[in-house]
Amino acid sequence: YYGSFLVTELTVTKDTETTSIVAYDKMVNAMIPYDKTKLNIEYPISLIDYTRVLCDSCGLELGNESFSIMNDWQITATKDTDGNVVDLWENIEGITYRDIFVQIAQATATTCIISADDKVYFKSLTNTGESLTYDNMFKLKLEAQYGPINSVVLSRTPSEDNIFLQDEESVQFYGVNEFKIENNEIIDKDRENAITPIFNALKGISYYPFETTTEGLGWYEIGDNF
Repeated sequence: YYGSFLVTELTVTKDTETTSIVAYDKMVNAMIPYDKTKLNIEYPISLIDYTRVLCDSCGLELGNESFSIMNDWQITATKDTDGNVVDLWENIEGITYRDIFVQIAQATATTCIISADDKVYFKSLTNTGESLTYDNMFKLKLEAQYGPINSVVLSRTPSEDNIFLQDEESVQFYGVNEFKIENNEIIDKDRENAITPIFNALKGISYYPFETTTEGLGWYEIGDNF
């Protein structure tokens, strides 16, 4: 048992004596169209407070007390000729709260997850300090190492209006390993100031992509490394 799940499909196959379940965690609450009328915000507002309001407006609770970077980044809004607030997502048709969470995760160099307490967390990579051996795994397919990340690009597409930061020494040694963020409304108005903390948070990250079948290891979360 891990948090609360919404089961949408259950299939029992008698021949193989197996049961297949399709279920969603509480992130399903965020998979609805964004509605600015549900938000009571006075601009400017810090990114952490803005995220908390967004979570509240779609029936979720933010687990973070703060973000390790961009915590106090200011979210602003413009006004139209009638004095009405035009917020970040005003002209983006069909955007959902989950889409906005993705952009917050990009801006804070985190991954957005639902944890066991059913709260939303924007989680940095977490070293578990644990090791797995072949005794824990029935199958393992290990691919070549990705990274280390040594280049971050903030892009406006499709125009390819890009700014970037690179670790030149790492690029010379490893080649370019680029992390590209496209059309992020959270940071678009001031990409020059946003890119440095994002680059510093992502620089040097590397990992081995893999596929494995293991014994029960249900305590791991997205973003854990071992």
